Amino acid sequence: MGGGTWLATRDDTTDADKDSLELQQSSGWNVGSEEQPLALPNASGLDSRQSSDWAGYLDQSAMLSAYQPQSGTWMPFFVPTLIQSLQSESLRAQLTPISTPDMAEAYGRAQSIAKIFWPTPRTPARSR
Repeated sequence: MGGGTWLATRDDTTDADKDSLELQQSSGWNVGSEEQPLALPNASGLDSRQSSDWAGYLDQSAMLSAYQPQSGTWMPFFVPTLIQSLQSESLRAQLTPISTPDMAEAYGRAQSIAKIFWPTPRTPARSR
C-alpha cells in the first residue's frame, strides 16, 4: 500500500519540466517537430499599432532589454527561457504578429477604457 500511495501522490512535474527545458536547450525549440512549420492563422506583418517595429524584438538582446525587470526586486522572478529561443534562426524566420477580429475588438475596448484613466495619449510604460 505504501508504494502505491507514494506513486499516486508523488510530484514529478519539476523533473519533467526540467527535462523538457534541458531537451529544448540542447536540441532546439522545435525538438521532435523539426520539419513542422508554425501555424499562425491571421498572420499580419504589422503589430497592433500598425507598425513593423515589432520585428526589432526578434533580436534576443532587444527582447531581453524590453522585458528584463529594471528593479532587482523582480529579477528572481524573471526567467528568460522563451526569449533565449530567439537564438534559433528557424524560429525567428517564422514569427509574425497575428490579428483576429476578437483581438481587434478587445484592443479597441482596452483603448476606450484607457481614455477614462488617461485622457491624453501616452507612451506605454515599461515595468519597473
